Amino acid sequence: MSDANHIEILSAGVENWNAWRKHNPHLQPDLSRANLHGIVGVPPGKPLWKGFRTPLDGIDFRDCNLTQSWLESCDLRGADLRGAELLRATLRRTDLSGADLSGAHLYETDLYDANLSNATIVKATLTRSRLVDVDLTGARFSNCDVYGVAAWNVQTDDKTVQSRLRIRDPSRTWLPVLEVDDIEVANDLYLLVDPKKVPSFVRVGRQRVVLVLGRFSIPSRMTVLEQIREKLQEAGLVGVMFDFPDSRSNMETVGLLARLARFVVADLTDAKMVIDELLDLVPNNPNLRVQPILEKGQPSPAKLNELSESMLPLFEYENESHLFDSFDSHVLVPAQAALG
Repeated sequence: MSDANHIEILSAGVENWNAWRKHNPHLQPDLSRANLHGIVGVPPGKPLWKGFRTPLDGIDFRDCNLTQSWLESCDLRGADLRGAELLRATLRRTDLSGADLSGAHLYETDLYDANLSNATIVKATLTRSRLVDVDLTGARFSNCDVYGVAAWNVQTDDKTVQSRLRIRDPSRTWLPVLEVDDIEVANDLYLLVDPKKVPSFVRVGRQRVVLVLGRFSIPSRMTVLEQIREKLQEAGLVGVMFDFPDSRSNMETVGLLARLARFVVADLTDAKMVIDELLDLVPNNPNLRVQPILEKGQPSPAKLNELSESMLPLFEYENESHLFDSFDSHVLVPAQAALG
C-alpha cells in the first residue's frame, strides 16, 4: 500500500512534491495502489467532475513505486518517470506528452488512448501492456521489451523513432528473441517467438481461414460481404475480409494472408483493383485456389483469362438472395473440392 506521508506531500501540489524530492534524492516514494486522479487541482468543497485532468505536469516521479496506481486522465506532460514502477497501473487517456519513461517498468499497464507524443521511452519494459489508440507522434521508442503488447491504431509520424523493440517471453528465457522496429508489427509477430506455435498457427489458418477480397466501401457491397461471412461461419470457417483501396501498398499483407488461407473468395463486382492484384497474387502462390464471383450485369474482367489454373470457374449471381442460396453449391463446394 502507498505511504500515507507520501500521499500527503503530493496532495500539497507538484511544486511541494518536487521540492521534497530534491531534498530526499535517495528515497523511493511509495504511491502504489493510490488513486491519484483528483489528488490536486480540485477546489475545496467541489466534487471531482467528469473530464477533469489532474494537473501533475512536470512532476518528479523518478523511481517511484506506482504499482497498480490510478492515473487515468491525469496531466503528466513533461513528467520524469525514469525507472518508475508502473506495473498494472491505469494510465488511460493520460497526457504523457514529453514525459521521460526511460527504464520504467510498465508490465500489464493500461495506456489506452494515452498521449505519448514526444515522449522518451528507452530501455523500458512494456510486457503485456495495452497500447491501443496511443499517440506516439514524435516519440523516441527504442530498446524496449514489448512481448505480448496489445498495439492497435498507434499514431506515428516521420519524427517517431522506433527501434530495437524486443519480443521475448520473460518466463521462457530459452526461447529466441525477435527484434523489430515497429510496435504494431511486434503485436502481430509475438507468436513466432515460440517455434512450437508456428506450425499450429499456420495449420489453423489453412484449415479455417478464407480470405475474402473485394471493394466493400459501397453499402451494397458490404451487404455481400456480410452474406459471405455468414455462409463461411455456417460451414465452420473464418472469413477474413480485405477491402482493396485504390492503391497497391497493401499487396504484402494480402500475400501473407493468402499464404495462410485455405482458399480465396474474390468478388470482382465494382472492384477493378482486385483483378489486378490477383494477377500478382496467383502466380506467386501456385497452390492457392481462388473462387471468383461476379454480380450479373457487370462486365467480366478481360484479364481473368490471364490467370492460371488456380482460378476456379467464375460464379455469376443474380442478386444477394441468389448468392446466399447458391453459396454452398457454387462457391464453397467447388473451392473445397479443388483442394482435394
